[in-house]
Amino acid sequence: MSRYLIEQKRDGFIIRGRPHHWDVPASPKWLIELCNSEDHWQRQPVSVTLKPYCLEVISSEEPKSFKFFDFPPVVAEVAERLLTAWNPPVREHDGPDYVSLPSWIVRWTQKRTEWAVNKQIYAEWQRLLGQVDPTVLAVHKKVFAATWNCREVPLLSQDALYGCSHTLM
Repeated sequence: MSRYLIEQKRDGFIIRGRPHHWDVPASPKWLIELCNSEDHWQRQPVSVTLKPYCLEVISSEEPKSFKFFDFPPVVAEVAERLLTAWNPPVREHDGPDYVSLPSWIVRWTQKRTEWAVNKQIYAEWQRLLGQVDPTVLAVHKKVFAATWNCREVPLLSQDALYGCSHTLM
C-alpha cells in the first residue's frame, strides 16, 4: 500500500500523504492506524492543476507554475511541499537514547519521497497532457528541446504565441 493517495480531479489531482510512525514518535500502532483513516491527514495535501499554458502546484504556500515538460521539477516541488510540516524525529538531548541526526536527513527524505510518488504523479501527468491543446503542447515540446529545460520562458504564457496558424512539426 502506498503512503500517498491521489485523488483525480477533472483538471488536475490532489496528493495526500498518510502519516508515518515517525510523525507521532513513540505512538502505539492503533493510533497510527487511526491517523491513517480516511479523514485524518497530518500532512498538507498538494494539488497539481492544469492551466492553459502550464501546470500549477498549489498547497498552503504560494502557487508555483511549471512548463508541461518540467516533470522532474514538478515531482521535486510536490515532494518538498508534502514534507513542509515534517520534522525528523528528535530525542531528548539529556536522555540516554539521544542521537544527533546528520544534516542530510531532510534532503534524503525528500529524495525518497520523490521516488515514492514518481510513478503515481507520472500517470497523472500523462493524463493531464492528454487534455492540453496540441498546438500548445507542440510549442512546449519544441521549447523544451531547444532550451534543455531553461527555467524561465515567459513567452510560453502569452496568448499571442499560440494564435498563429504556422505548423510546428
